[in-house]
Amino acid sequence: MLDRKSLIESIGITAVIASLLFVAYEIRQANRIALGTTSNELNRNWMAINELDVTDAGVRALLIALSDENFIPKDEMQREQAEGYARLMLNNWVAIEEAYNNGIASDALYMMASEDVRAHVAKRPGIVRIYKTVTSHFDLSQYSLLEPLLSAINGLQDQ
Repeated sequence: MLDRKSLIESIGITAVIASLLFVAYEIRQANRIALGTTSNELNRNWMAINELDVTDAGVRALLIALSDENFIPKDEMQREQAEGYARLMLNNWVAIEEAYNNGIASDALYMMASEDVRAHVAKRPGIVRIYKTVTSHFDLSQYSLLEPLLSAINGLQDQ
């Protein structure tokens, strides 16, 4: 039979364990909410880019022009537009990689972004020179998601 002191200690230990389990449950719920919120925000970024591609005739014309690997901006406005588009895409991909590395983006989202980078470089080879200019002041080598883009940029240096 337990004496009074042992009973109180047992109740205290049980309360501590219950509290720890509750905290663990709350942390897990918070992580799931963070994952869902981050995925939603990153997908909304993609939707905004897609909407821009579909609804803005100037952006569509730029994207068509960027399908030529020998793309040279026809004027300062088109150069600025191309650089802005490149920064928009880079910001989206970097955000996805950062979220993934911090455990708040899923493997599926990361893989989708990886395929997006590959497709982007393959479909719009003319933008590679633009990325070379835009990224010249940044070290992006830590972002494995950008490897296809960085390889294409490095390929330009060999020409």
